[in-house]
Amino acid sequence: MPTFKLVLSDPRSGRARQLEVKDEVAQRLIGLRIGEVFDAQLLSGVI
Repeated sequence: MPTFKLVLSDPRSGRARQLEVKDEVAQRLIGLRIGEVFDAQLLSGVI
């Protein structure tokens, strides 16, 4: 199973958060490109 390290940034507040996602959640991210905007519901249960 894949494991990804993500950096989620909020440009309004200037804050960034690092996450590591594994297994089922990581599977949902396969096919996305670096810098692509996606719906946060893909990360449900992680954030």
